[in-house]
Amino acid sequence: MLDRELDARMRALARKQHHVLSRAQARSCGADWRQITARVSSGEWEWVTHRVLRLVGGRRSYEQLCMIAVLHTGGVLCGETTLALCDLPGYPRKSRVHIAIDRGQRNYALDFVRIHELRSLPPHHTMRINGVPSVTPTRAIYDLAARYPWLKVHRTIKNAWRRKLTSGGVIHRMGPEWLRRGRAGTKAMRHVLAITPIDFDLPDSNLEDRFFSILENAGLPRLKRQSNLGDDSRWIGRVDGKDPELPLIGEVDSEMFHFAPIDGEDDEARDAAFGEAGLKVVRFTEHEIWHEPDVVIARWRAARAELSDKY
Repeated sequence: MLDRELDARMRALARKQHHVLSRAQARSCGADWRQITARVSSGEWEWVTHRVLRLVGGRRSYEQLCMIAVLHTGGVLCGETTLALCDLPGYPRKSRVHIAIDRGQRNYALDFVRIHELRSLPPHHTMRINGVPSVTPTRAIYDLAARYPWLKVHRTIKNAWRRKLTSGGVIHRMGPEWLRRGRAGTKAMRHVLAITPIDFDLPDSNLEDRFFSILENAGLPRLKRQSNLGDDSRWIGRVDGKDPELPLIGEVDSEMFHFAPIDGEDDEARDAAFGEAGLKVVRFTEHEIWHEPDVVIARWRAARAELSDKY
């Protein structure tokens, strides 16, 4: 093989991997040890570990650091690093790179890498994120359950859900594959699954999230979120929350989106349409939700009590 053909192959592969290449990959391109050494001596390439080469002049990035860790260890990104690569809140890119390898696989350690040996990592639990081999965001969340309180895990699910990185169906499908008696994190994930229905929809704003939390923490039935409602003949609209047992709707009026007279007129017309369809609407102001949670609870309970007498 001509040297320029070899160079082209090595560079082309490195460009797909954030300008890095494993020693084994260089050999698969046709390079022997002498040719690899010659290219390092010429300044075209440099060793970043004893198993990974970097193309000199290539852009350095967090993705490149992650790819170096993957190529050096022969594993895939996992846990905090997977979520950091997805830019999820609470998982900074400055932290140590977490790598998953099969249990019993040879461990090639690096100072900036934390290795996790896994008993089982099916192919459908892995993917590429920004070109770097990784577990899926959903698998990363499950694995974090062994190291973090379930509340943090639940917040992570919400953030991943909002970015369309996971869904109720995916989370529940992975459950039987991951959960097992005695496994660290199993109790936390069983709790998360129990309070996260397959068809769960996230609120569109932090204000709505606060509203739902107030009612749930008060022991009231979990509302169906972002439901499309109407009567037998027409669709009326999408509502913030619908009581699962009664024809009762909860609407949140943000100061940002409900400050002009026309907003009130639109709400009145829609509420009247819901009333004609047999649905009662209770509206809550932003001030009530943030500063008067007891008022929110009392008004909702009163509305439920009124309808319970009828149904």
